[in-house]
Amino acid sequence: MTNGKISFIETPVDATRVPIGIEGFRTMFTAIHHFRPTQVKEILKNAIDNGKPIAFFDSGDKNLLIFLSIFIVHPIVFFICTPFFKPFRLSRLLFTYIIPVIPICTFWDGLVSILRLYEPQGFEKNY
Repeated sequence: MTNGKISFIETPVDATRVPIGIEGFRTMFTAIHHFRPTQVKEILKNAIDNGKPIAFFDSGDKNLLIFLSIFIVHPIVFFICTPFFKPFRLSRLLFTYIIPVIPICTFWDGLVSILRLYEPQGFEKNY
């Protein structure tokens, strides 16, 4: 599909101590808010020390509109889209429509993720 131009490593890699032999552009998509500020600094230091490019992509903002959209849009999207998620599983229907565990967990995860987002300015000063 990518003609070998995109690859990945199947084993876990500690982002704060990436082994020397791992080459390429380091990226994190919607993940940096899962790390403590000291760990973020270690991740950046490791990339700099090894001369590797790195990019974080974590979108969102801490404002009322985002919270309301998570509160309103998440449930609607799950209730409409769940039957179309692949691979199809009856358990997914059960835990979305009958016992709404999946919508509740993703709603909670979305709210907590927004609260944990880092502000681009003032990172050093606040942590």
